[in-house]
Amino acid sequence: MVEDFHTYDFLFRIFATRNFFMGREPQKGLHPFKTFDIEKANKIAAERMGQIGIDVRDPTQAVGTMSGGERQCLAISRAIYFGAKVLVLDEPTSALGVHQASMVLKYIVEAAANGLAVILITHNVHHAYPVGNSFAVLNRGKSL
Repeated sequence: MVEDFHTYDFLFRIFATRNFFMGREPQKGLHPFKTFDIEKANKIAAERMGQIGIDVRDPTQAVGTMSGGERQCLAISRAIYFGAKVLVLDEPTSALGVHQASMVLKYIVEAAANGLAVILITHNVHHAYPVGNSFAVLNRGKSL
C-alpha cells in the first residue's frame, strides 16, 4: 500500500482523526447499523500521532489548523499505522520552515529505522544526506 498525503491534502476542514482513518474508520455495532466508533478512533489517532511527535491538543481539530510539519507527520503516522511497506515522499520539506523541516526529517529517519522503506525526493541535499543511505542524483532527468 502506498500512502500519498497529497491525496487528502484538499480536506483541510475535516478533523485529524477523520483524516487519519479516511475510508478505514473503526466501527461499532452490528450490520447494517454500524457506526463510526469516534472514541476508539480518537484514542488510536492521538496515540499514534503522539508517538511521532505531534502534540494533539484535540483529535477533533481541523487539519487546516495544523502546521505543514504536523500534516506531513500525520500522513507518515497514517502510513505506518496501516502497514505501508514503502513511504514515497516528494518534496516533503519544500514549504516548511527550518524547525518543521527538521521535525519531518526526524520522523522520516524513525520510520526508516522501524523497517519502512523510504524514498525521499528532494532538491535539498542538506535534507537528503542526514536521512539517506543510498542516493541517485539526477540532472534534467539523467543520472549523474
